[in-house]
Amino acid sequence: MPARITILLTLILASSVVSALYPAGEPRCAFCGVDLCAAEQHQDACPFLEKQAQQKPAQQTMNGKSTEKLGGGLHKTNSIVKQHANLEIDKIEDIITSYCDNLLSRLEHKRYTLGATLYDEPECHDDGFVVVCGADGYYSIWNDNAKHWQFSEPQGSTFIKMILYNARAACVQRWLQGKWCIVDLAPRGKYQSAYKNDIIVNYEYDNVKCVAKGSPIAVGKYHKRDMRWGLVTRVEGSDRWAHTVDDTWSDMDILPIGDKSFAIAHSEGYVTLFNTYGKRITNQGFARIIPLAQVDGKIYFVVDDNGKLGMMAEDGTMTAECRYEDFKIDTEGIKVLSNNSWIPYQPTK
Repeated sequence: MPARITILLTLILASSVVSALYPAGEPRCAFCGVDLCAAEQHQDACPFLEKQAQQKPAQQTMNGKSTEKLGGGLHKTNSIVKQHANLEIDKIEDIITSYCDNLLSRLEHKRYTLGATLYDEPECHDDGFVVVCGADGYYSIWNDNAKHWQFSEPQGSTFIKMILYNARAACVQRWLQGKWCIVDLAPRGKYQSAYKNDIIVNYEYDNVKCVAKGSPIAVGKYHKRDMRWGLVTRVEGSDRWAHTVDDTWSDMDILPIGDKSFAIAHSEGYVTLFNTYGKRITNQGFARIIPLAQVDGKIYFVVDDNGKLGMMAEDGTMTAECRYEDFKIDTEGIKVLSNNSWIPYQPTK
């Protein structure tokens, strides 16, 4: 039996053994997810892309010979056919070898993660879900309630960053292109079967801002050369999260204040205030919105309208018109600067 066929059969047998140990469905690249049986093009930045690119010129050259130099007779034609058959065997060997290597790398990743120390940082565990980093540098999420990994292969072995301030809105950055996604880990309860995650926003975001547990999450992606920001927030009256503010803002600041959170959206030199559920509080744009004080459980902000300052409650009610020079708080309460004199603040009636 020719050595090539022996190697090929050995690889097929090895693939069957590994598949039996670790069922993975259709063979797919562990890095970019393409179907290996279909010999699809590997995605950008995939480590197998370079190897695949090196194979293409050889095949094109062979095809060139078969069309340009077939006039020399039957012997030459048979030679070309044999070379083409050898090329196809090489291609199949590469596919099966890559498949075996990928399966083994996934098993290695599981070995690494199973032996890793669970993270104990604020952004790395919530409601029984725990972020784990393996010795290979990739991240996974372990569902300690149901005792299983939360993401399926091969994607589950190619995450380079995870933020888990809330199990219902986990920020996940994958290796391919460094894009962020936000997923609900427990859409049907924390004891659900493995791999049942709901996508809140898909892998298309270039940046996220997670500031505090339960606060809105700012999500940003490039629109041409400019980053555009939106919000993923809790849904009022529910523990679900949703993409509540469209990605139309030039920047987004998250403000956790006590047990409440707000977001300040920027656009063309003006800012707008959103509450913790993504509801827009201010209809007009202000030059600045600055937290001032919390009185009787309600947050008050100083707002700047063309250089004149006023005060606004957290629900958008203006409690002081925009006609003052400054605000401050001292032992006597809130004071305003008017005509270069500090006077006690009088709520707008």
